[in-house]
Amino acid sequence: MVNSYADERPCAENDERITRFGRFLRTTHVDELPQFFNVLWGSMSLVGPRPYMLSDDQRIGVLVPGHSFRNYVKPGITGLSQVKGYHGGEMDIKILFSRYQWDAFYVRNACLPLDFRVISSTMRLFFTQKIGLWK
Repeated sequence: MVNSYADERPCAENDERITRFGRFLRTTHVDELPQFFNVLWGSMSLVGPRPYMLSDDQRIGVLVPGHSFRNYVKPGITGLSQVKGYHGGEMDIKILFSRYQWDAFYVRNACLPLDFRVISSTMRLFFTQKIGLWK
């Protein structure tokens, strides 16, 4: 099955492009496991800004010239904007800009203690599904 909307339309709940097995993988987050190979190969980090969809990258580029400075760090499996609640789904320009602001904060303040906070918040979210870094 070819997904001609992969760079334009994120998966929504009950999206016709997701198979029953794919829904299981997404619900259990097993679909994230292959990204650990990218961490081992050095092309990704555990923590860093998640890559934008191509269409979202172009939209934020119009709003924030120079936004690509967020690429100064490797993309991550999890990031500050994700634990702040800006992950997946449809991204209107306000949500996209908020996501960019958290990514920019991370790039400017990246350090091991912040990474540990993001990882611990990600684990807490994984087990409780609550949003927020310092709740």
